[in-house]
Amino acid sequence: MLARLEPSPLILTTQKEEYMRRCRKPTNEEIQIIGFLVKKANYTQHGWQKNLMVANMNDGMGSLLLIPEEQKNDERLFKAQISEAIFKDSDGIDVLLSLNIDKEGYLFELDVWKVNYEKVISYANMVKLIKNQ
Repeated sequence: MLARLEPSPLILTTQKEEYMRRCRKPTNEEIQIIGFLVKKANYTQHGWQKNLMVANMNDGMGSLLLIPEEQKNDERLFKAQISEAIFKDSDGIDVLLSLNIDKEGYLFELDVWKVNYEKVISYANMVKLIKNQ
């Protein structure tokens, strides 16, 4: 008689649960860049950086999901781009940074788009641009 094996249960997770596993505090460089874009947008959500967490997105270029302490809603949706900046990566290729908010008005995403679709090498030129403002 053959033993019947039961399939192991499949563990299904939401996208947010997956990001929460990969959540981390933003680097100082990321805080500088987000802060620059926040200031440029005159964004009025005071204390946005308090307990801000980020998760790398799977776009291959370096975009970040932004998870403010107050916003743990599983159903967050994009509302608008509030700020953007362009800088040259260390290889001379343009990179566009866009700061987006969700429908509740909380920081939602730092969208990174390098025009040749490669990963950003360094944010050093962007940080220099910020410091020279």
